[in-house]
Amino acid sequence: MSPLAGKTSDADFVFRSSDNGLLTYIGTRLRSRLVRRLTPGDYGRFVGMSLDQIVHALSESAYVQEAKSLAMQYSGDRLIREMVKTKVASETAGLRSMCKVSATASNWVRAYSWKYDLRRLRFALRARRVGGDVPEGFLSPLANLSHEVYEKLATLKGADKEDPAYKALMDTPFAETMKKILSDAPPSPDEAEVALLHDFYCGTVSKLLEASPRNDPVVGLLNHEVDYINLLSLLSGKLSGESHEQLLAQLIPSKMWQREDKVRELIETKDMAALSAALRKFSKAGVFGALPEKGKVTSSDIERAALKALLREALKAMRSGVPTPASIIGYFACIEIEAFNLWAYVSAFAADVPKETVETMLVHEGKVS
Repeated sequence: MSPLAGKTSDADFVFRSSDNGLLTYIGTRLRSRLVRRLTPGDYGRFVGMSLDQIVHALSESAYVQEAKSLAMQYSGDRLIREMVKTKVASETAGLRSMCKVSATASNWVRAYSWKYDLRRLRFALRARRVGGDVPEGFLSPLANLSHEVYEKLATLKGADKEDPAYKALMDTPFAETMKKILSDAPPSPDEAEVALLHDFYCGTVSKLLEASPRNDPVVGLLNHEVDYINLLSLLSGKLSGESHEQLLAQLIPSKMWQREDKVRELIETKDMAALSAALRKFSKAGVFGALPEKGKVTSSDIERAALKALLREALKAMRSGVPTPASIIGYFACIEIEAFNLWAYVSAFAADVPKETVETMLVHEGKVS
């Protein structure tokens, strides 16, 4: 098990009765921010618009400040990308500032944010292997460490203990794995990837789950996260022809994945068609979000299905009014998914994707109209 980071102990994630008032305050503030999020109706209006029209529509919504400050520097798809990154940064800063009223809430924010550092690590390690730049991405403001740390990691030749980037990485849940990766005898890229996933999900997420009451909505949210990672690992392993034993070794324990019958049904499928059918059955049973009715299931399909399930659970938790850290995790999901949708629009324009296809790419609550 990896440390959560720095001097944080398990007890620092346990909310006590004295925290209820602060959690209620944070939850109320976050719920009030939901009215500023883009709605399915907004997404419906964007479909068929030009990029300039989308920028204008965003400038009349919660993106007014971003549009004003960036319109002189950028235009078209670049303007929307910069607006999204700037919005994610401001929303993240607001969330972290709001949670400072409670040390426990701040600890949750920092712990959950390592999820986004995990993504940055994977980009940096890929750049370190094959060369090239580390893409900043629209979710980089959600991470704990700066983009500069990951840029430096991509060029580190070994375990330079005096390097600021190395020191920063040693105060993360990934410290022990990073020592091995930067050693003279590093693990293979696949082994490193699995180890980093386990550092966060078996280390940090497990600690958050242990600190949460069994019936707390945050338990469902965190288990959805684990289901998503396991499904992507399973799909990737199937495509690369890994054995049943290799697939089992990669799986992260969760409510769903502790059920041997379900795990075996997925792992023992003979081909992608059978795997797709098994995944659709779980989707209809409500294990995660809806999948396309026809064709093979792709990693993009699983990502959208998982995000839809996460959004559903996040909004349910946030609207319940119950004092719970689920409001904090739920708001992270809302930030991420709105950015995901706007990024999808920009990518669709760049690839000249048909309107009907764009609609299937979106993650939202309700029907786009």
